Order: sequence, then structure tokens, then C-alpha cells
Amino acid sequence: MSPTWLSILRPEMEKPYFKTLKTFLAAEDKAGKKTYPQRELIYSWSRLVPSPSHVRVVVVGQDPYHGPNQACGLSFSVPKGIPTPPSLKNIYKELASEYPGFKAPNHGCLDGWARQGVLMLNACLTVSAGAAGSHHGKGWEGLTKHVLKRIADEAAGSSAAKAANANATANSKIATMFAKVQSKSTDKEENHSEPSAKVEPREDGDAQQSKGVVFLVWGAPAAKTLAEAGVTDKSANILILKSPHPSPLSAHRGFLGNGHFKKANEWLKQRYGEEGMIDWAKL
Repeated sequence: MSPTWLSILRPEMEKPYFKTLKTFLAAEDKAGKKTYPQRELIYSWSRLVPSPSHVRVVVVGQDPYHGPNQACGLSFSVPKGIPTPPSLKNIYKELASEYPGFKAPNHGCLDGWARQGVLMLNACLTVSAGAAGSHHGKGWEGLTKHVLKRIADEAAGSSAAKAANANATANSKIATMFAKVQSKSTDKEENHSEPSAKVEPREDGDAQQSKGVVFLVWGAPAAKTLAEAGVTDKSANILILKSPHPSPLSAHRGFLGNGHFKKANEWLKQRYGEEGMIDWAKL
């Protein structure tokens, strides 16, 4: 685990529920039961996105893949050389519909997103081989909900986030006023262009402050996890985008066509500028 996340989560890891979780995992090992991912990969998400202030987008998952060599510590992601899972194929399909130039890679490794500040976090961080959901209720949810709440609180309390949100709100009002003026001056319409969002120049340390976070919440379990963490639409300086899960069982009921990737980038651009947008093709 990264030093910053370890410092933040150490108090949680000393609570009785987490000690019970550790006892459960040790008993599984002693009984010879296979658990995924490998121990050294459980906290991969924390090393690739090393602190709450680095987070730009959170993708809330359920639990790790339960097949051999699939789980890697990031939700929806698999190591290179492992076949791309069906849900991730639908994620790539949605990306291609939003960004016509996007070409799905021949792998399912999402480390490239994580390095840009996309936290791919499962509610439950381990699973028994071949048994989906087998470690739910064992204690992981307490830890991961704390992670989600900390990220939201960091965004809410950051001076940079408050300034960025004020700028975004002001520019939204300016754009609305401009549109009204434009509609009254159609004869001069060709001389006008829509104003872009103003972005404050970065000061020393500003790059280490959150200016807001987008939560991508796919499926009812993910929505429940976020709500139980205390992160809602009323939370300051965050955007929550919800849709059905990208699984083949539900993707055609609203995941495909949700426009989440573009919506996330439009929101991030208002607060961070173009440099804060996610290059979804960088995989």
C-alpha cells in the first residue's frame, strides 16, 4: 500500500472488524483455499493512485474476478495476456461510441487509466476462486467505504476544489447569459463563440489538491456502496454518474449509450483545464 493511503487507513486497520477480516483470510489460507488476487496485488489501486488528492475519477466495482490470474487489484481490469472480460469489452464498446477514434486495445489492463488518477476500486478486495461474492460481508466494505468517503471529503474541503467549482458555476451562468444575448442577436451570430471554462493557474502545491472528483457508478450494488459510504449528489465538488452495469446481462438496459466518459471529461475540464481530462485511449 502507498505510504499516504497506509497513513490514512491505519486507524481503520486497527479496528476489530479488520482484525476479524485478517483472521478470516488467514484461515482460508490455512485451509488451502485459493484466494484472488495474490496478496501483493490487493492494494495495487493505492500504489497507482497514491493519495486522495491524485484521484480524478472513481470507478466503483463489486469484487475481484474469481478466475485464475484475472484479479489484479483494480476493478474491471485484468493483467495483459489474460482475455478481456465481457464487461470490459462493453466498456470499450461504449468508449468507441463516445470517441469514434478510440480503438479497443488487445488487452484488458487499465493501469494507464489509474496512472492518470482513475481509481478502480472494488467494494470487496478479495474473493475465493470460482465463487463470486464469497468474501462480501467479511470486512472489506468497511475499509473501502472509508476510502470513498475520504476521497469525497478531500474534494469537499479543498480550497482548490471550491475555487474551481465557483469558476465552473460562474462560467455556466455566463454561458447561459451569452446564449440569451445570442438568441436576440441572430444577425450577428457568426461573430460570437461560446466562452470556454476559466481555469485558475496552478500555484505551488495546487497540483496536489483535489479540485473535484467524478464517481462512475455502474449497477445497483455500486450505487448502494457509494450511498452507504455517505457520498451523495449533495456532496460538494463531486459528480456522480449512474447507469446499469456493463455486464452483457444489463449493458443494453442503459450502460451502452450512457455517455459517461465524455461527461466526466467535460466536468473535469471545467475544474482542472484540459490537462485534467482523462485520455481514455492511453492504455
